[in-house]
Amino acid sequence: MGIFIGSTPNIQNDDLILAKGLLDKSKDISNERIILERILQKLLSNKNILILNRGRDVLYIALKALGIKKNDSVLIQAFTCIAVPTPIIWLGSKPKYIDIDPKSFNMDLECLKRSISDKTRAIIAQHTFGNVQDVKRIKEIVDKENSKRELKDKIYIIEDCAH
Repeated sequence: MGIFIGSTPNIQNDDLILAKGLLDKSKDISNERIILERILQKLLSNKNILILNRGRDVLYIALKALGIKKNDSVLIQAFTCIAVPTPIIWLGSKPKYIDIDPKSFNMDLECLKRSISDKTRAIIAQHTFGNVQDVKRIKEIVDKENSKRELKDKIYIIEDCAH
């Protein structure tokens, strides 16, 4: 059994306790995940809550649920971590890197507009270093493009707040 508790070397005492608990076959910590999901369902008035281990897993499930497939293009900003393009590649899709605004480190929206092609099926709007991406403007760009497309070719926006 392998244990993955994160990509950064910031292991704290509670992480070690959790890892030991995972190795102890007499303890079932999956119940803790279910309890947390139920708390979040009540807080957010939403029954569709799923807690996962890593952001790349969340992106994979989101892209798969949206029907992103082989040879589709997913636009992501050039300044990102490996967790963003990895699930795109797992699906056989193509990550397309968009230049960033040097002031915010977020996607340059003029570059985004020029980079949309007929293969584009999703845009991952990443908020970097607490700098909020202009999702309203991205939605305007996508809505204008989607008005010319059939339903099966629509572009979806996924917000990534993990960075």
